[in-house]
Amino acid sequence: MADAMPQPERDSLDVKSALRFSHVNRTAREILSAIRELRHLRAHALEPLCVLLRTNLAVHMDVSTLYTALNTQKCALCPAAFGGFFFLPTATRCCLTCIASSPETQVTHVSRLADAANIPAGTLAKQIPVLHTLPDSRKRIVSLQHARAVLAGTGMSTAAVERTLSRFPDSLTLRFQAATSLPHVDRATGTADSGVSCKGCQVAFERDFSDEHLELRDRFYSKAGFAAHFEECEEAGRLWEDSQAGEVKVKEPKGGVGGGRVRGI
Repeated sequence: MADAMPQPERDSLDVKSALRFSHVNRTAREILSAIRELRHLRAHALEPLCVLLRTNLAVHMDVSTLYTALNTQKCALCPAAFGGFFFLPTATRCCLTCIASSPETQVTHVSRLADAANIPAGTLAKQIPVLHTLPDSRKRIVSLQHARAVLAGTGMSTAAVERTLSRFPDSLTLRFQAATSLPHVDRATGTADSGVSCKGCQVAFERDFSDEHLELRDRFYSKAGFAAHFEECEEAGRLWEDSQAGEVKVKEPKGGVGGGRVRGI
């Protein structure tokens, strides 16, 4: 049934078109359900699919691009780290640290870019991906990577483009609003891994609010990666001993209560 859709069309099929096509009739749903990439995305990346629709980025995201990210484990910006998140404007698998601090994940309001480029915001929305933030969709943001291309297209010199971008204020809140969680799915086994953070590192951070402990607290690990980290983390080992190998309830670190979910992502 998957052969009913030629490979070139499947490769260029965007998320919005795929979901619209699935509502046409039963045959359309059968065609899509026969495509492995869509089956895996529906099974493991339902949240990112919904976020793409609600932020108006689904039309800019190819199914094949999202599927490739789903099957990628490491952060694209610092490949040593587990990438538990997905930067939506540029479809980039990232770790939390890179979402929060990398120049590649900085965003700005589309209105600032419109003023700098002297191009109406409505025109920009037809040229580059513009993300409508959640839950307040009135905010519209773009990545600085796309902003750089727009400014360069106006005839600005490279130096002038960079000076203009440097005047755009950075915002941690907007960075987080431009990202969502994305598990890693092993293509060979089909198993999903959303990554875990370390409660021991949270304990260490709450005792000493240093930059080093902050960086360790914000790291996510694959299951195998955490096993290696556990051998080196004194606080994690102490929590394990105090809990008698998980049999006895112990006091949770403040940031670990409720799973320690990162706000805004």
